[in-house]
Amino acid sequence: MQNKIVLSAVLLACLWALSGCSGFSSSTADLMRPPRLTPEQSAINEALTAAALTQTYTLKYPKSGEYRSAFVFHDIDGDGVEEAIAFYEPDINDTARIVLLDREGGVWKASCDLAGAGQDVEFVAFANLTASGSSDIVVGWSASDGSDKQLSIYTYADGILVNGLKGGGSNMEYDAYLIGDLSGNGRDDIVFTGSSVSGARDAYWVKMVCFDGNDLVISDRMALSDRIDTFAGITAGRISASSPKHGVFIDEVLSNGMLATEVFTVNSSNRFEPVISSAAEAEASALAAPAESPDGDIYEPDYKTPTLFERTFRVNTAYSAASSDNEAAAPLCGDADGDRVIEIPTASVLPGYEEQAESETLYLIEYNHLEGDTLKRAFAAAVNRSGGYRVRFPDEWIGAVTIVNQVESNEWRFIGYNGGEDPLNDLSVELARIRVVSQKDYQDKFLENYRKFSQTRGMFQYYGYVPPAASGPLSVTWDELQEMFSLL
Repeated sequence: MQNKIVLSAVLLACLWALSGCSGFSSSTADLMRPPRLTPEQSAINEALTAAALTQTYTLKYPKSGEYRSAFVFHDIDGDGVEEAIAFYEPDINDTARIVLLDREGGVWKASCDLAGAGQDVEFVAFANLTASGSSDIVVGWSASDGSDKQLSIYTYADGILVNGLKGGGSNMEYDAYLIGDLSGNGRDDIVFTGSSVSGARDAYWVKMVCFDGNDLVISDRMALSDRIDTFAGITAGRISASSPKHGVFIDEVLSNGMLATEVFTVNSSNRFEPVISSAAEAEASALAAPAESPDGDIYEPDYKTPTLFERTFRVNTAYSAASSDNEAAAPLCGDADGDRVIEIPTASVLPGYEEQAESETLYLIEYNHLEGDTLKRAFAAAVNRSGGYRVRFPDEWIGAVTIVNQVESNEWRFIGYNGGEDPLNDLSVELARIRVVSQKDYQDKFLENYRKFSQTRGMFQYYGYVPPAASGPLSVTWDELQEMFSLL
């Protein structure tokens, strides 16, 4: 009983944090007093305590997503009043559970308590999958080390949660996921990626869950590249400026460490249509008639035009000089310029860094739009991930300007590239500088000639400098540098 009381005290503190209180008192007496709960919060605590399978249990917090509390409040049944969802792990096993808490006659009670599909909660999200008037709940589960991720869908019916997938009781293995109206029918869909063992190797795939009018079903499955090592990301958006179609963009880390992207749209029948697909391109190539020489002999050309999938190949810049430790794979697809069209990035080494070690190399990222069967550059930029900013390159800078990374001052210096033996030490054609400064750091006199950008990030401020005597076709003004600069 003592353990249960201690656990309840911890739970009370969590609920108090959810109440939105933001005041802080430095009084020792105030700090020693337990937080006061509203009657409703106390009732929620009591309902969870009564519903738990065991007297001692551990609250579980979603690791990612919009909701990060062990208690999630949402109007699930569409009556205008929020219900509560709680996640906990009883001490009798290593399986987390989901509890739905609702009011009955003004009293909070647990209406159902279901076993999850893992020890930890990866995320919880709400979606309009069935268009039933109530919210559907999507939960990602995993083992304690983040492996063995499983996707569960719960629908609300008669005051309880039930497994929403046709067949019931089954969870779906996944690696990455997204939720959105991909078919344009006004209802949300779920697209998720994963792998399964096929012979001596893993087979990678993307699947789609949608509502078929009666049930939630897996409506389609599409094979992905057989060169995948891991998934790097998944996003959705317009596939081009000239098309209203939305697509699913899947970023992949290949077995050689490179990044690649596959793209699919979804038709009105909730089926995938490949736009950039390794498997579809391989199938088309296998069906193509072999080339013949004038005398009728079949021959292989010396040069093979890269497929659209191969044109998305780019170096993973996560380990470059512009990244901090433990960075995720980059660059990934996204709407980088706010035009609602997803750009597919590629990366090239900046001039002068061709012989540098990877940890010291800087890259120029080209953000490309998909136009037919080609990738067309929308813009190019140097991305300082550790500094949290991006500098858009004018067209005349591409191939003609490089960057000197001055780690000791947290500064990038943009210089004209001369192609000499030691181009990164030739600052004779300096065009601009950008420095990141922490408010905690000493503000030295060398910032006197710098001007501050309007954007800030937490305690970090950004300063720029344009040489007063800068001239020539590559030079930029302070106003132009401000337009080129943006935070990530």
